[in-house]
Amino acid sequence: MEKRVLLFGYQDNVFKFLFNCKLFILSSKWEDPGFVLIEAAVCRSLILSSDCPNGPKEFLKNGMGGYLFKNDNLIDLIEKYKIFQKDDSFSKRQKKISSLKKSRTYTVFNHTSKLSSILDKLN
Repeated sequence: MEKRVLLFGYQDNVFKFLFNCKLFILSSKWEDPGFVLIEAAVCRSLILSSDCPNGPKEFLKNGMGGYLFKNDNLIDLIEKYKIFQKDDSFSKRQKKISSLKKSRTYTVFNHTSKLSSILDKLN
């Protein structure tokens, strides 16, 4: 594994890695709400994530925005990785676009707009 995996240790700026990765893999058993997925999507990374509670499944729209594997299931992780490898560039691009669109719902502007709308209705 030492020839295939590089561990860089702590990094101040992870975005350079996200922008250049072929696939971002999230193996969490729990995410709430999954800010790292949002960051990966903004960087236009393809995402392979566990379907752990509270986040990834909803963010990735049940697989439309990335690849989902069963939480804590190595065999399913491997199968979904193989699907990623076999998918054509159009399918991968569609997943990137879907997750990027979803990431926009988490912007300060979007939250402010929704809050303003709620407050306007109270008047």
